[in-house]
Amino acid sequence: MADPSPWRSGASAEHYAAHDFADFAQEFLRRNSDYQHEWAEVTECAAATLTSATGSETELARRWGLCVPVRPDATPRQEPALWLPHQAVGVVTIEGPAGPLMFTPPGDTEVVAEHLIGDERHLVLRSGAVHLRLCLRQAPTRSVPTFVISLDANAAKRLVAVGVAERVLQGASGRLPKLPAPTPYQCRRLIQMLRLHDALQGGAAMRDIAFGLIFPRMVPLTGAAWKGSGERRHTHRLIAQVRQMIGGGYRQLLLCG
Repeated sequence: MADPSPWRSGASAEHYAAHDFADFAQEFLRRNSDYQHEWAEVTECAAATLTSATGSETELARRWGLCVPVRPDATPRQEPALWLPHQAVGVVTIEGPAGPLMFTPPGDTEVVAEHLIGDERHLVLRSGAVHLRLCLRQAPTRSVPTFVISLDANAAKRLVAVGVAERVLQGASGRLPKLPAPTPYQCRRLIQMLRLHDALQGGAAMRDIAFGLIFPRMVPLTGAAWKGSGERRHTHRLIAQVRQMIGGGYRQLLLCG
């Protein structure tokens, strides 16, 4: 899965500048070879039989923490992932009678992703620089739309997202409170990990990655000096971290706040 810019280029930072934690999680997921393979199998089967693969798609999505599969070749800018509410603290759940499913976003917001699954409507709204993720759930026993917050270790983080959602959905004007976002250091670290993966996928040698990406200000080591160096060991550790993140560690990003 290639980065929009060459892995050696610092232009990557601009591409990821507006990413929140859920967007970075999507970047790691879409680089997972197992996910890519399962996506291809489901879509190819549906195309071959000329039928809907809804059941298989749902199973695929839930296995990876999604409400609905997202194309591996789609970036968060093109097609933001719709995450399961219990997987991501940034997803705000609202229950109500028929209202939530008929909900019309405020005029100053843009729907950038949407999917209806049974009695649930999943949305990603853009309001200025804020991406608001919603799960609107039909619940006839509710007389009015109600925020639902899981009483778990991440309840406080979910409350922050609810506060932002309340302001957006009420059409509040002025500066909105910010949803939790990666710090500049976290952004640099996550971008470096993504570029490292893309370099490996592109066939780059570990030594080139070490001195082209991780230690760019150092004079490249060679021979025995490289083989016994701390830089080589550090590169090995970072590669292991990247593989762990792509293999499932991306779910931890969905709980950040």
